[in-house]
Amino acid sequence: MHISVPTTPFSLNQIVLWLTKVIAKEQQVAFSQIDSEAPFAELGLDSMSAVTLSGDLGTALNIELPPTLFWDCPNIVALARYLSEAVGVRTLQPH
Repeated sequence: MHISVPTTPFSLNQIVLWLTKVIAKEQQVAFSQIDSEAPFAELGLDSMSAVTLSGDLGTALNIELPPTLFWDCPNIVALARYLSEAVGVRTLQPH
């Protein structure tokens, strides 16, 4: 999956929205069906899709992310916090 990452600054809430859109697209569900505080397993991410998505995010952000990222960060909000610290809010843009 291709993930777009321009250079405009965004808040933590906007990163949450961006990740929600990415996961909704990955899981082929409506954006409104994604609860950003639900565990990834409840959102339908199995280990294979989590590792794939971690790789896709790492490629898009040009950083190496651990394959355990989705277990270290149990939900979208936690992942957004991690990414904002790892790469800085300025590199993320929702689409």
